Amino acid sequence: MKRPVAEIWMGWVRLLAVPFAAVEVAAFDIPEGFEIWAWALTAAFGVGAAVLLVLAYRASRASWHKIGFAALVFDAAVAYGYLFAFGFDPGTIRLVIFVPLVEAAVRYGLLGGLVMPAVSAVVLALHEWWRTTHVEGIDFDVDNVTFPVGVQLIVGVVVGSLVNGLREERKSASARAAEAEALRDALGRRADLLDATNRCARALSSSLELGQAFAAFIRELRGLVPFERTAIVLTEDGHLRVFATAGRAADTVFPPGTVVEVAGSALTELASGQALYREDMTERRFDEEDEFVRLGLRSRVLAPLLSGPETIGAIAVVRREPSAFSPDEIELLSLLGRLAGSAVQNIRAYEAERTTAEELRRLSALRADFVSLVSHE
Repeated sequence: MKRPVAEIWMGWVRLLAVPFAAVEVAAFDIPEGFEIWAWALTAAFGVGAAVLLVLAYRASRASWHKIGFAALVFDAAVAYGYLFAFGFDPGTIRLVIFVPLVEAAVRYGLLGGLVMPAVSAVVLALHEWWRTTHVEGIDFDVDNVTFPVGVQLIVGVVVGSLVNGLREERKSASARAAEAEALRDALGRRADLLDATNRCARALSSSLELGQAFAAFIRELRGLVPFERTAIVLTEDGHLRVFATAGRAADTVFPPGTVVEVAGSALTELASGQALYREDMTERRFDEEDEFVRLGLRSRVLAPLLSGPETIGAIAVVRREPSAFSPDEIELLSLLGRLAGSAVQNIRAYEAERTTAEELRRLSALRADFVSLVSHE
């Protein structure tokens, strides 16, 4: 458990002040009527200081503020108690009232620096009246109240303002640190995303055959975005053809080679180029979702395969739980859809060029045979 460090060191300062208070009481030539109260107050000060130090070490986070407030009340009571115990002395003993003032300003900022002088004004007025009734030859002197209170007010405002300023700077520094940590995490996620994308891109480029390329791609995808089922579909002549599947019921429900109509399928909503996230397919929207729900699959992401602005197919990733995909996973699938779309176009272009080359070779062979035949004739 994290300890209240400030409360602990203040507890040690308070405890070390007890011997100093005892020396001061012993050194003063205290009249007989005041001496017993001074020693009793010092003993109470020692016991209270020890108790507060123990509480500071054992305090839970929820009780820190309560212990701090109790310590402030205790210190103020001790300081004002010494003021009354040394009421016969109008001199330096009055400086003790600045101890709870500074403590209040440190604990509560400007508010503490303003409230404590008000408390001191009441206590000093009572103390001045008490002196006039218990010490012979003393009259009530307003200056003994107004001057120390005025000085307290100035000190309280200065210290409290500084404390408030430091707290604001600390909050600002914490906010900047949190922002820097968030940026670091975001950069880390982006780096992971790029690394995952590169692996999938290498898988797609591992073969010039669509079936083999998609098989390698799905193997890589399984480690990046875990799924219960996945499928890759491409548009052909206004229809959808399933090119690759993996996972639950891959060979029985929409197996590779299945051709379905585009109308009524989820692909109708991928024309904008944005991924489609179906958080719960029990609320049926598309024809194929009945089959997935019967398999116990609830959530699905469809990322369009893009070739330029045109949607030429989709990657479908399905999971058992509803609302099972995170925004990062949806973003990754969208990026992979763009890569897969480019790979499909490249492979199709290669196949078209290979077909053309084979046709040219066939025509060249026919021409050679024809020329040979004509020459022979």
